[in-house]
Parts: sequence; C-alpha cells; structure tokens
Amino acid sequence: MSKLADWVGELRGEAFERRYREQASTRFAPIARRLRLLTGQALDDLLDDAVDAGTLTEDEAHEVRLADAVVRARRRDDGAEVVLVAEVSAGVRISDVQRAAERARILATLDRPTLPVVAGERVPPQAAEAARALGVWQVSAAGVEPPPQPPTAAAS
Repeated sequence: MSKLADWVGELRGEAFERRYREQASTRFAPIARRLRLLTGQALDDLLDDAVDAGTLTEDEAHEVRLADAVVRARRRDDGAEVVLVAEVSAGVRISDVQRAAERARILATLDRPTLPVVAGERVPPQAAEAARALGVWQVSAAGVEPPPQPPTAAAS
C-alpha cells in the first residue's frame, strides 16, 4: 500500500506540473501578462548562451532546467520584461520554496528581473512563511499571494 501511495503521489505531482505548464497564461495571469512558457529549445538557447559567455556554470544552467516552469512575461505595473521561475507541487513544501528562490536567483544573474513562484493546490503555513521570508510568490486554490514589499526609503 505504501508503494501504491507513493506512485499516486508522484502521478498527482506530475499532473499538477503539466497543468501549470499547459495553462501558464491562465495560472500565472494575476502575477504578470503576456506570459510565454520557455520550453525546450528556447530555454536551452538562453542557458547555453549564458554558459558559452561564462555568465553561468553548467551546474547552474542544469539547476534552472530543473524548474517546473520558466515563463517570460511582462510586469503588470510597468510592462518591463520579467521571468517567472516556478516550482509546482500539489502540496507546496519549504524545499519547493527554497528551490524556486534559488533557481530565480541563478537566472537573475543574466540581468533579467526574475520572480520566484511556488504553485499548487495548497501552501501550508510553514511553506507560506518561508515564501514570505524569501520573497516568493504563492499561487494556490486559495488565490495568489505576492511576497511582502520591501520597505521603501523615506524621502528626505
């Protein structure tokens, strides 16, 4: 029974990942607009060019390729290009939050604004706390929660 439960959990996770990739423009629409999933060749070209230029290591490029979804988009507030780096799981864990933050950090070294995102059916309180602490967007059945805004400097 334990092995069956593991298989069902794995299939459920794969289904969530596929659904978020296939419906990226719908699922991530509250975060940004003009969403375009970077798949296969487009993502490989971006990462391989960065490796060739010495901007990323092979290990860093591989880490970004492991993201569940990488989406090019436009920020809603100013229209600037941004890249969403998403980890998708039925039940988001702290490790998902950490991976999203790390993979977005790596991609940001290419001078591209990035937004780390975790997405799934639910985000338990511990994972939500980690997301807020690491500046990661949360997308779930409960809605979309942006990370807290850093305090702005007071005008002098």
